[in-house]
Amino acid sequence: SSGINAEYGLLTIASSEETKEASIRFPDIGNATIGSNQIIQLPIQGSEEELKNLTISCIHIDLDRVVPVSVDRSNPVQLLATVNPGNGGNYTLSFLLEDKHVYQSPMKFLVEGEI
Repeated sequence: SSGINAEYGLLTIASSEETKEASIRFPDIGNATIGSNQIIQLPIQGSEEELKNLTISCIHIDLDRVVPVSVDRSNPVQLLATVNPGNGGNYTLSFLLEDKHVYQSPMKFLVEGEI
């Protein structure tokens, strides 16, 4: 019966690994109406360890241009990412943990107005 317990133990470890990946949470702005003069602020929640290693980037798809993302890390379990798109068009926000996209990443959003 110890073999079954060992297997069960492995299963438990495997499932906790999966939930670790998905513990980072942020609002989905994919369907939001965003104006070109609007500044986007996204609260990102997760464990201190994950957020410390999270990298966030933004690209204007139509112009193939990197848009700066500033990240306030003063709260270890909730980051505040700020993006100022400046132009209309399609954007992608990427949230990477050890070079892998987290749940909901990459997230596309549309900014109204001229490109």
